[in-house]
Amino acid sequence: MNTKKPNPLWVHHVGIVVPDLDSAVSLFQSLFRISEVEYEELPDRGLRIALLRLPNLILELITPTREGTAIDRFLQERGGGLHHLSLGVPSMKETLDQLKALGIRVVDGPRPGAFSPRVIFTHPKDTQKVLLEFMEMEPEA
Repeated sequence: MNTKKPNPLWVHHVGIVVPDLDSAVSLFQSLFRISEVEYEELPDRGLRIALLRLPNLILELITPTREGTAIDRFLQERGGGLHHLSLGVPSMKETLDQLKALGIRVVDGPRPGAFSPRVIFTHPKDTQKVLLEFMEMEPEA
């Protein structure tokens, strides 16, 4: 019997790769009736991001700003679409320990992310072809 307390998680955001950020923002603003949009540039990763906050989820729209980045390759190979599901966790150490125990590889991180000082990404081959991002953060009240 496992007596260890489970590591709680919650969905924080969904990352979507888009070829045209302005067009995608306009579409999702109209679709979800969102007026405010936050933009973030990550020049070190070659990304421009738009954040659209819904009542219980953030849509993170991502577009590459230069060729050769992971997001550019994703866009070239798949034409865009759902990129990752991001889950908030209270403890990166517990999450890493749990992933290791389950044989799930981490392909990136821990490193700073757009929302958290420590994020990791799992290998999609180990998680049913879904790229999962785990973000260390406290749950919002």
